[in-house]
Amino acid sequence: LGEKWLAAHPEHTAATLTLHDLGVSAHRGKNKTTGALRTFLDLLSEGRVKPGSILLVENLDRLSRQGISEAYSLFMEIIGKGVTIVCLKPYEQTYTKDSVNDMVGLMIPLIGFYLAYLESKNKSDRLNAAWVKKRKSLASGETKRLNRKCPSWLRWNEKADRFEVKEEAAKAVQYTFEQAAKGKGQKRILADLTQKFPPFGRSGHWNSSFVQKVLSDRAVLGE
Repeated sequence: LGEKWLAAHPEHTAATLTLHDLGVSAHRGKNKTTGALRTFLDLLSEGRVKPGSILLVENLDRLSRQGISEAYSLFMEIIGKGVTIVCLKPYEQTYTKDSVNDMVGLMIPLIGFYLAYLESKNKSDRLNAAWVKKRKSLASGETKRLNRKCPSWLRWNEKADRFEVKEEAAKAVQYTFEQAAKGKGQKRILADLTQKFPPFGRSGHWNSSFVQKVLSDRAVLGE
């Protein structure tokens, strides 16, 4: 969409900055604290994004889904520093300091932010309700599991309707604890695992975070 917009506006030059917040929540505001949007805001405050620049966004909800107050504050922070915001969906809209100086121009983004917040809140409420139902079902004995997600040393046995241990993987986990108890460092343990056991995680290879994750994972206690 951004490339299409640039092709239709040859008077503008594409910047080298392209940011993606894939899977980063705009509803919780993570995109502006730890996500790519945070990177943009930092560049803006440092003066590396100049007044007169244009921020292309797929939709207003990519900026924020936190509700009117939080979203509008963020929105004004950006355009207040002379950056034009162009939203490409559901149809092209351009926001500048001047465009939000009248009531009608101001209402359009506010309504957009409010609708985005409601959508995210409804999804969150439905998801929370589903998990409450799953936990009640588990506690009553009606079901035996919440889902099929499990540690990488287990697998779900469809016929037996239960999780089962991958024997070779369990040996690697046990070895990790035994060597840590003997005082070996994580790098040494990882090197030994690479030599002694085939990898069993999704990545298909041993990685540096595995030892730390296993040693701190309460799932090894059956939790």
